[in-house]
Amino acid sequence: MNNTESASFAYIGDDQQVKMSPTIGHDVKSLSHSYGPSGESIACLWPLWSPNNRWIAYFQLGSIELPPSICITEVNGIEQRVLAYETEGMPIYAAWSPDSLQLAVLFQLDELQLYVYHIDQLGEGKLIAEGAPLFFRWLEDSTGLLVHSIHKRAGNSTLINTSLLPYGEDSSLSQRPGGFSVPLLINDHTVFAEKSQNKTYIYQSGLNGDDKTLLFDVVGVVSMQRHPSKPLIAYASAPSSDGTPFVGLSIFNIMGPSHQLVFKDELSSFYWSPCGERLLLVRVDREKRCMHLEMWSESEGLTYVHPFWPTREQIFHIHFFEQFDLSHKQFSECGKYFVYSGFRKKDIDEGISLEPYVFLTDLNTLQTRAVCKGLFATFPQIERPCDNG
Repeated sequence: MNNTESASFAYIGDDQQVKMSPTIGHDVKSLSHSYGPSGESIACLWPLWSPNNRWIAYFQLGSIELPPSICITEVNGIEQRVLAYETEGMPIYAAWSPDSLQLAVLFQLDELQLYVYHIDQLGEGKLIAEGAPLFFRWLEDSTGLLVHSIHKRAGNSTLINTSLLPYGEDSSLSQRPGGFSVPLLINDHTVFAEKSQNKTYIYQSGLNGDDKTLLFDVVGVVSMQRHPSKPLIAYASAPSSDGTPFVGLSIFNIMGPSHQLVFKDELSSFYWSPCGERLLLVRVDREKRCMHLEMWSESEGLTYVHPFWPTREQIFHIHFFEQFDLSHKQFSECGKYFVYSGFRKKDIDEGISLEPYVFLTDLNTLQTRAVCKGLFATFPQIERPCDNG
């Protein structure tokens, strides 16, 4: 991948088509050309880069004549494929396998359904799991997924290491996984939450469920993000899972073990930078009806960045940040830029018609600029996390 592409982001433009733009300059490239049989434009959603940065996947919402579809297009624009048309459910989220050959797609029906598609086997999806809610992540060798699902009809929840190998066997890791957390992967082990009454217990175990060890516990429900290269976990807890904000953000050192409180107030989401030298925090300001970005580092402590007024798509990403941060990256590979979509404050203050923009924040200078009109944007997958020792 050349330098221009690595400094580019994919986004949904104001015409609801997939585009690609450099962080510097205005050489915008259109990647989707979605039109129905009658020539009407078909809206696209949730672009995401494959880990090898060759493909961008996205959803087409469909039309009267066409059902919703799952599409991929080469970044160079040469080849496009429709992996599948979906006549029953609506695709709402997807994640590439690490080898860039498979796409896991979550569909909204009565319950959520998780399918896996191979990019060379068009239309042949495999049902992996059902539940509501349902969270998952790929194994690093692309041979399976860790799936945390809640089964309302059966009245239980499970965390399963689901194999995609022809004769592979699934492994049950937990029969009572807690909260709405996505399991972590750290050094061939998984870290996951189990709920018991009003407490959540954080465990580490092998991928087949052996060697289970309690790490720590919290009151309420928990969300976790692992450091890109160190055995550190950033975590925050909330009293309940009904949308109540998290209170306090801490870092747990597995090797210590030790806890470090880095933020004591309410927050909505948090993200490690690609090299792990920073944590970016998002919190809600109900009085001003906006959100705020703040940044924490070991050397500088807490730094205020700026307020922002997010689009609906950006709010969805923030709400399910553990899942979306695995696939839809908002940091550039160098960690310099953070990309998001929102509305300009002057438009809100003047009460004029609101148009969504893609913004880039330079985290070194704390300067933010509107780059183009758009609903949602994402950077390429980060190929190699920095070596922090």
